[in-house]
Amino acid sequence: MPQKRIPTIVRYFTKVDQSAGPNGCWPWTGACDQDGYGIFWDGTYRENGSGHYVRVTRWTYEQFVGPIPARQQVLHHCDNPPCVNPVCLFTGTVKTNHEDREAKGRGRRMHGATHVGSKLADDQVREIRTRYAAGGIPQQALADEFGVSNQLISLIIRRLKWAHVE
Repeated sequence: MPQKRIPTIVRYFTKVDQSAGPNGCWPWTGACDQDGYGIFWDGTYRENGSGHYVRVTRWTYEQFVGPIPARQQVLHHCDNPPCVNPVCLFTGTVKTNHEDREAKGRGRRMHGATHVGSKLADDQVREIRTRYAAGGIPQQALADEFGVSNQLISLIIRRLKWAHVE
């Protein structure tokens, strides 16, 4: 006897942790993509017979909030990619998404001391500029002292790097 398929909505809720309550984050406990967003078989098939997988946030929004407007993305108020609580989700354009990301301090264009490859702190940059402006110390000496290249010292002095530091 063929096994009865579990309804999509039942499968969905078996993978949602609602322990934080109605206004908390509901993390997706199922499979996730490389960006940390849940992925889910929506119960349909592609023409080639393979299952149709979607981002769970989009599926959740469509099921519990409504249709996603054309050219819109689903964003999180909570800034938590695995969260699927409908109260945490809203739609916006790519621009809205980028602005939201920047406002929450997750911009991809990290600079200065926040950059993962940074070897200097803001105070060190100020010291480099002050000492060079006072004269008597060559750029190479500063580079050797701070453990960076002569080229970086030149870029710092000319404010082509670390321009955000006064």
